[in-house]
Amino acid sequence: MSLSNHIAHLLLFVFFFIPGTLFAHGDSFSYEAEVNGYVVDVGYSTETPTLGDVVLFDFALLRDGGVIDDYSDVWVRIVDERDTTVLATGVHHPRFGGARLSYAFPREGAYTIHIRFQREEETYAESSFALRVLPEQRRPSPSLMVTLVAVFAGILIGVGVGKRWRAGT
Repeated sequence: MSLSNHIAHLLLFVFFFIPGTLFAHGDSFSYEAEVNGYVVDVGYSTETPTLGDVVLFDFALLRDGGVIDDYSDVWVRIVDERDTTVLATGVHHPRFGGARLSYAFPREGAYTIHIRFQREEETYAESSFALRVLPEQRRPSPSLMVTLVAVFAGILIGVGVGKRWRAGT
């Protein structure tokens, strides 16, 4: 493999893999509260979801700067502004990875997310936070990042094809 092929592979790695890794957590939002000596940490994928968005919630319980892994479940209850429960569910805390929940809100408006970390009947920490869901909006497409990646990929492919074409003539 020539040096130019190594450089092309490195560029592909940098432009396709690293941005996805950086933005996977860099764009998320979180709620944190100290309760009974624990820190309740709930990450969610968008600060202000719009109707139709699927929101990914990531639940963690911290103490002394480290993640507590001995809880078995996170109980989640989502209540709308009319005090109607729209979701009540338990989220199992798996042995590997974290407790996660994907949810699409049924209507726009204000919601309260209630969470409780527990092991069997023992409650470690409970907390709640507010989240507003906006009306469905038309989204611009494509995003700047997608456009830049597509342009760079086109340039790389064009340079590669051009070099092979010139080498063949």
